[in-house]
Order: sequence, then C-alpha cells, then structure tokens
Amino acid sequence: MTKLVRSLEDRALVSRRVPDEDRRGVELTITDKGQTLVDEIAPWFFAFEDCLGEKMNATEREKLKAQLLKFIASETED
Repeated sequence: MTKLVRSLEDRALVSRRVPDEDRRGVELTITDKGQTLVDEIAPWFFAFEDCLGEKMNATEREKLKAQLLKFIASETED
C-alpha cells in the first residue's frame, strides 16, 4: 500500500498529511490533478465495466462476484 500511495503522491494525484491529533494516521486527499484524471477516465472505466459479463444475467454476475471475493479472501489468509 505504501508504494501505491507513494506513486500517486509522486504523480501529484494525492496529497498526504499526518494529522496532529493522531500521529499514527495518514490522511490522503485527492488533488485537483487527481480529480481531473478521475473525471477523464470514469466514463471509459464504467463503460468497460458494464460490458464485462454482459452475457450473464444479474444473478449470475452476483454469484461470480461472491465466488471471486471468496477466492481473494482465501488467498490473503495465507
């Protein structure tokens, strides 16, 4: 996670701040540049996501999603 946040920060897509009231935490805020990128990519992303599994009905997609989440959980338990 640290490498991902650092990469986003290096690209000026997020800013990082350590709150004074809890020095253990880190607050991430999307920058104007980051929000612009999100706004540009969102239509493509959601159009792509909508076409994935378009040959499955809603019940089939939900079953697949549940199985994938179960698989991911089992992989991260090790």
